[in-house]
Amino acid sequence: MTYHVGRQGVLRLVLSGGRKTTITEQFVQPPYHIQRAIHCDDTIYDMAHLYMMSSSGGILGKDNHTIQITLKGKARARLTTQGATRIYDTQGMVATQSISITLEQDSYLEFLPDITIPYRNSRYVQSVDIVCHPSATIIYTDILSSGRRAFGEMFEYSSFKSTVSAKSDTDTWRLYDASQIEPTQNSISKYGIMGTYDIVSTIYILAPASIIPKVYSDINDTMLHHKDVSCGASITHSKDGIIVRMLANKTEAILHMMYSVVRVVRHHAVSPVV
Repeated sequence: MTYHVGRQGVLRLVLSGGRKTTITEQFVQPPYHIQRAIHCDDTIYDMAHLYMMSSSGGILGKDNHTIQITLKGKARARLTTQGATRIYDTQGMVATQSISITLEQDSYLEFLPDITIPYRNSRYVQSVDIVCHPSATIIYTDILSSGRRAFGEMFEYSSFKSTVSAKSDTDTWRLYDASQIEPTQNSISKYGIMGTYDIVSTIYILAPASIIPKVYSDINDTMLHHKDVSCGASITHSKDGIIVRMLANKTEAILHMMYSVVRVVRHHAVSPVV
């Protein structure tokens, strides 16, 4: 009997705008599945809400997943996952996931995956590549847990590497952020890194440069009301993006802050369909 180690999951999705944003192209390869678009937002009635699902319980060693999302024709969407992403013990191997996102003119995307939970001895590499038109807006979030805290696993994964890069449709750099955490090699539970916190989250925002100063100001005002989260925001060198970094000990606190930031961006970036 032959055993195949590692799955090659694929999700390709094209969303097009109009009176309602719809899925116009899709291709999935197990373990991925995409729920049909639903329109349940009372304030942005054309926005498509989609859940990205997986038939697998988590990510295993040598898994190599690819996600490609494209928004066209003023499409507006929120994409999230059915639950936490669990990275199991990869048995000395590496699991990888690559995400490519393209936003055409005047499109809007909230890509809000649930928390990632790396198990003991797991190795994981993720890359996110974004191409965003100057008139488009994207909010991409990443939440990383210290591990299976309920089982006493705290920073026992082997390696977690993440890169997020963004360019304009003319190939101009807008953002680049990279991190590699190896908690079994170098302690990160110290001042200046994680300190006493065990959840770290980052929000990446790309939007028209004209609204960035006001979005940045309102995000900083919002932070004053979230005492259970240590956070900070900075405007990117290109002046058309914002990075928000958060530390907390409760997932609920991170999510509360994250959705507060989403509401701020929506307020400035989204206008009714006419």
